[in-house]
Amino acid sequence: MKKVHFFVITVGVHALEHYGVAPKYLVPDNLKSAIIKHTKDELIITSAYQDLENFYDVIILPPPPRKPKGKPTVEKYVQFLEAHLLEDLKEKVYYSIEDINRDVIKK
Repeated sequence: MKKVHFFVITVGVHALEHYGVAPKYLVPDNLKSAIIKHTKDELIITSAYQDLENFYDVIILPPPPRKPKGKPTVEKYVQFLEAHLLEDLKEKVYYSIEDINRDVIKK
């Protein structure tokens, strides 16, 4: 399994475990590395994504091709976080991820 592919799956697993709940559908941002075959009638994903679907009982959907309508919304939230959350956190020196997480949860 490619390192990037593994990283994307790991990040998704950590997010699902953090929230303690899984949505009905997952739509990863860039699913090229997860697709084996994608036609108008058939979508075959890699075994790693199949395992993720089975374990969390979710359906993984590819984003619509060449129509990144959700991307501007996500980018807007990233900008909001950078402007508000990171601005507050940069005043303090952190020595562990646990310390940062604790302060993020307080916000």
